[in-house]
Amino acid sequence: MKLRIANLGVIKEATFDLSKKLTVFCGPNGTGKTYAAYVINSLLARELFYVPSITLDISSLLKIGEIKVEIPAEELYKIIKNELELFPETIPGIFPVAIDKRDELFGSLKVATNQTYEAFANNYVTSDIKVIHSLGSYKFNIHKPLNSQVVSIVYDRTAVEPLTLDSTLDFLLTLGISRALALYPNSSSTVLPVERNSIFTFSKELNLQKLAFFEQSKFVELKPRGLKELEKFIISRTTRYPHAIREALQVADDLSNISRTASPFYDFGVEVEQHLLQGKVGIDAGGEVNFAPNKAAGKSFSFQLSSSAVKTLSSLIVYLKYQAKPNDLLIIDEPELNLHPDNQILLARVFARMINKGMRLLISTHSDYIIRELNNLIMLSADEPALKKVAEGFGYHPDEKINREDIGVYLFHFKNPEDEHVTVESVEVAENGFEVKTIEDTINKLNAASEEIYYTMKYGYQHHGDN
Repeated sequence: MKLRIANLGVIKEATFDLSKKLTVFCGPNGTGKTYAAYVINSLLARELFYVPSITLDISSLLKIGEIKVEIPAEELYKIIKNELELFPETIPGIFPVAIDKRDELFGSLKVATNQTYEAFANNYVTSDIKVIHSLGSYKFNIHKPLNSQVVSIVYDRTAVEPLTLDSTLDFLLTLGISRALALYPNSSSTVLPVERNSIFTFSKELNLQKLAFFEQSKFVELKPRGLKELEKFIISRTTRYPHAIREALQVADDLSNISRTASPFYDFGVEVEQHLLQGKVGIDAGGEVNFAPNKAAGKSFSFQLSSSAVKTLSSLIVYLKYQAKPNDLLIIDEPELNLHPDNQILLARVFARMINKGMRLLISTHSDYIIRELNNLIMLSADEPALKKVAEGFGYHPDEKINREDIGVYLFHFKNPEDEHVTVESVEVAENGFEVKTIEDTINKLNAASEEIYYTMKYGYQHHGDN
């Protein structure tokens, strides 16, 4: 799906292709990258208000364990159109803005899709869709085969307690399954915000679980009274935390429960923590994060006593080991935060392996090291036999490659100093990678200044390049 956003903060207009496996946001500070990422996350992560004319036999699903139902592309496209039309009304739940300030700050926001119904229907019908839909600790395996609109829904009975049928379950499951199909290939979304190095430290003091329980109770209480009342309640909520940070705090506050179930990518998460941190990120019975370094056998340290790299990367490790699902979009704001250049380079390689394993990524970065390594991984995907020997020589894993068709790059910047609005440009990704002009310009200026300073200090005159 191509998502068009207009009048979001300093962003006048931008279009993002959400079908890419890896999306990269680049640009100077204050150009709206985080705003755009939060809007994308909220669109993919929240429940939809539109009730499709789809009837699921939930009773049979819980009793037998599997049902099949035709879910036509037309109904799913209606969900997308309706959701995007309502989306600007949810701004108070995304950003910490009071309801009376909404129109002043976001009154002109528009969100739409550039994808036609014909294109959506063709993509839907010709896709072999496999999605895991979670409802709390309960899981449902959804499969729509190639060239069909008949969907198989299988209830995973491995949960500790069986589900019981009620109107709330019927409502949420219908919405969730319809949403997963409508937004495919993005099944859901998770954000690791730039505040992640503090979230595991302060979540217990903030005690977001009480807030989550209250909101869930109100959600269930209002549902039987109709969607209008439910929508009004959700829209009117305000909070001092953006939605993405609130979600991260809730995860941190519930780690003891989250860590009881391994994700399909658990072993990969273990491999990554050893590769990047040379140790193990653990979660104790009370839900507290600790770190056991390999070089201090038998010892573990509290999160507060761990290094800044552990604090920055622990949320990624927890996500991979316990939360990650195929086609889940993971958004990481400034992945390079607190990391030495060698770990930034290794992290770029981890990103390639993640998308090649079926996850999806959106990163917002200022790191020249990450960008240059992504370009190396793009070049390594070329069909050139000699590259295999080069890759082996530099220690690249076979899955550390990125096809250029799988990556979308966007540059956020003010074209001219007097501009009031940011221009968001799609950056061409060539066979040798991509260039971020604002970063290249800064590096060139720094190199020029260093050269002139050196020659003046050493020889007493300005060098002026080759002149």
